[in-house]
Amino acid sequence: MIALPAYLAGEVDRIGIKWISSFPRNTIVNMPRASAVPLLNDYETGRPVGCQEAAGISAARTAVSAAVAAARLVDGGAQSCAFVGGGVIARTILEYLPVAGVELSEVSCYDDDPASAAMLSSHAEARLGVSRKTLGTLGEAFTRDLVVFATTAPQPYVPADVQLRPGQALLNISLRDLPPEVLLGADNIVDDVEHCLKAQTSPHLAEQLTGSRDFITGTLGAVLQDRVTFTADRRPIIFSPIGLGVLDIAVGAFVLEEAQRRGGR
Repeated sequence: MIALPAYLAGEVDRIGIKWISSFPRNTIVNMPRASAVPLLNDYETGRPVGCQEAAGISAARTAVSAAVAAARLVDGGAQSCAFVGGGVIARTILEYLPVAGVELSEVSCYDDDPASAAMLSSHAEARLGVSRKTLGTLGEAFTRDLVVFATTAPQPYVPADVQLRPGQALLNISLRDLPPEVLLGADNIVDDVEHCLKAQTSPHLAEQLTGSRDFITGTLGAVLQDRVTFTADRRPIIFSPIGLGVLDIAVGAFVLEEAQRRGGR
């Protein structure tokens, strides 16, 4: 359960709490892996104003953050994009990348479940009109311009000696796929330093390995404000977002207001 900070929605302040559960085995019986229930409260009185089933809200705020980061971090031009993991989060990110301005030339996917990988790449072809490919090995994913990690991995499995290209961008959305050695060879962007460097995430492991946070290049907020200087040799860029609670409040408040505007309760 996460206590979330205040968010100004129009003229109304909101605070809230989100309960989120993740049961990976749900997918075996064709149920979503994760569900979420945020409770929105009025900031002044604490009175509850909304209770939502918000798996979609969590997926949307995760995807929008990833897409905005990609739009600022990838090189210009159409991108070949590989997803590692083909579930709901991957599909939602895929939907938002073009909205954020990331042009895709090809979408491919690697997943331990070949059917899941085929479904994501087929969705890309049908929905976005881009060419598709299902990858046979994890190594093939690293030949693409943009690599998106959206798995439930509890610890790193990518080889520490994997070769990344200058200017290549990795969205480390699931946070635990990459070993710390990979991060130390890249420019690293996070959404929040204190929150991201905990709970044995890849950045947290890099901090433990080096005893320093010097490998962090900056935050996404600083990138959006043009306050981050990347290395001159165009090292790969890795974006590792822990997920900001205020975004759940922001999206949840927007959904609530839209429902009320349309006559819902």
